[in-house]
Amino acid sequence: MSVESPYRVTFACDDVKYVRKNRPEVWITPDKVNGQMFVGYPCVSFIPGSQGAEEPIQYGDFVIDIDTGEMACGAAIKILDWFSDVYGVDPDQWRVYLSGKKGAHLELPAEILGTAAG
Repeated sequence: MSVESPYRVTFACDDVKYVRKNRPEVWITPDKVNGQMFVGYPCVSFIPGSQGAEEPIQYGDFVIDIDTGEMACGAAIKILDWFSDVYGVDPDQWRVYLSGKKGAHLELPAEILGTAAG
């Protein structure tokens, strides 16, 4: 049986330092995200670290961020092939983004793996 939190939180701020630890003010409910420069994903059931060693439930798309420069595209292809071979996930089901100089982002919609939507 799954127990869900009555709310979900995500990280959102306008600070390029991305400092989240011990800063509860940067964790907000998704409905309050409005114009912040940096927004984390996925949403989580509680602020990480706020309940000891317990890990929060994560909601939303499965995201892989590859920041390996010139090796990123090759690594992304290997990951797509692996998911196809192991889980039968068609590479066309992924959203693939090149993220500038450092790498690529792979996003698999939550519905594909049957996880909870964010």
